[in-house]
This record gives sequence, structure tokens and C-alpha cells, in this order.
Amino acid sequence: MSEPLIIIARARARQGFEAQMIAAQKALVAVTREAPGCINYELHVSNHEPGLVTFFERWESAQAWHQHMQGDAVRLFRETAGHCIGEFELDEMHQVA
Repeated sequence: MSEPLIIIARARARQGFEAQMIAAQKALVAVTREAPGCINYELHVSNHEPGLVTFFERWESAQAWHQHMQGDAVRLFRETAGHCIGEFELDEMHQVA
């Protein structure tokens, strides 16, 4: 069995699109928590910048995460709310302690 994959993803909304981005991300969270291989999928909003969010994700494997990224939920998010994101960064990690 492969080791779990941790994803830390940060997105900053384009000005004026904060509420729309977060609403679409909340919908993505609801669907993704039921995805095969998803252990944990959380969305956090900055206390100081309402348009800055961080996803904390834990997947059973990199393969499970890649399937999620190619799936319908992510495709729908990109089509309907991808334009709301101004900046995005993602780290693939593994736990060491």
C-alpha cells in the first residue's frame, strides 16, 4: 500500500469574486469528501483576508488524488468558478512525524 498524500493548496480570489469562489469551493468540498481515497478534505478561510483560502487534503494515495483532479467535480469547478481565482499554489507532501 502506498503512503498517504497530503495536499496543501492556497487560492486567492480575484477582487470582487471572493464570495463566488468560496461558494463554489464549498460545493467542491461536499462532493470530494465522498470521493474514493479521500481521507480528509478541508477548506479554511483566512481571518485577515476573506478571499484567501487554504485546502488541507489527505488522500490514500497519489493515484486517488490524481483521479479526483481528473474527475467531474474538479472539471465542473474549473468551468464554473475557475475564473474567480487570481493566484493559486499547491504543494504535494508526505507526513514525516
